[in-house]
Amino acid sequence: MDKTTAPLPPSVQNLAVASSHSTFFESRQLQFAGLAALVASVIGLVMGIITTGGTPNVSLVGNSSIRAATMPVAVIIAIIVAFVGYRSLSMNTAQLSALERQALNARGAALYWIGRVTLALMMGFLCYLVVSLTFSYLDIAFKGTTIFRFSAILLVIMFCAAVAFIVAYAVSNFTIRSVIPLSAALVTLGLLTSMVTVANPQWWTESLSYMGDHPPSWDIFNPTMILTGLGVLVGALHIVSVMQLMAPQVVTPRALPIFTVGFVVIGLGIAGVGFFPYSYRPGYNIIHDVSSHAMALAFIALMVFMRWLAPGFPRTFHIASAVMGLTIVAAIVVWLAGGMSFVLFELVVFAMAVPWLLLLQRYTISAAIDLSPAAQQAPLNSHPVVGR
Repeated sequence: MDKTTAPLPPSVQNLAVASSHSTFFESRQLQFAGLAALVASVIGLVMGIITTGGTPNVSLVGNSSIRAATMPVAVIIAIIVAFVGYRSLSMNTAQLSALERQALNARGAALYWIGRVTLALMMGFLCYLVVSLTFSYLDIAFKGTTIFRFSAILLVIMFCAAVAFIVAYAVSNFTIRSVIPLSAALVTLGLLTSMVTVANPQWWTESLSYMGDHPPSWDIFNPTMILTGLGVLVGALHIVSVMQLMAPQVVTPRALPIFTVGFVVIGLGIAGVGFFPYSYRPGYNIIHDVSSHAMALAFIALMVFMRWLAPGFPRTFHIASAVMGLTIVAAIVVWLAGGMSFVLFELVVFAMAVPWLLLLQRYTISAAIDLSPAAQQAPLNSHPVVGR
């Protein structure tokens, strides 16, 4: 007797497709990470041989050291991996809601390439900070230790391969949502590194910008601010793109240009602090102050007036946003009255602005998911068409 096999329910079919896609994507992740590690190990071998040439006993840091051989390979590989991964793997749009994918596809080519280059440079600089701090700690733990050249070359190969594998595997899981959290991690790590590398131990009596005005900390502080500003600009403009698709349910149409202008001022303001060190050249102090003050005012305006700009967000977010904005206002008043140092005021702005951006992105994503019917979601293997 012939038996007719009943078709699987749609929910089961979708689950099977999702599982197949997940397995395929994880396989691509490992392939991508493994290839990056292999290439990095070969380059590390060459760099290790060249850097340690004529040095029978190699130190961890300094000239002809393990760090000197590892650092350029790790940074360059991280930049290349992130640049490639942004298109081939990091835009894993299956993780995004339908509205987010629609907003992503609607972006212009200029913003796409700015985001791609920014992510690559951010990953390269983050890699530089992490590798530098790692070797600094190792130097403290094993101060004065030297290693036979053969062993040192092996360590260079291992370090380069490990960095490439970690960066490639991490990038392959990134989406456009990752840009703002990555910016938060970069500015936090960059500021902490600047604080421990600044030459003047009394820098905190001046301002955070002092670290970008004097060597050697300006090599960390200024790139940190520039890349953070660009990262915030790219991530925030994507948030605005998603908001445009949620008007008028979540965001009032009149608020969209306000959000756009506000985020452009914030992103360029943060970057301007790094582009224009306070006393590096005549006139830089004016541009520096305009950048920092405009950025702070834009944060305050968006935080305090969020209730009227995006009435569709939950009441708890409106309260938290207003409290954060008013906290900055209170800090301004206390600072002007002489109740706190300027550095402490800057840290208050930092402590309010970073969590607020993360919260704003989180609530925007939640609203986009709520407004994205499952039946309208794009295929699991879809990718943005911009930049192809």
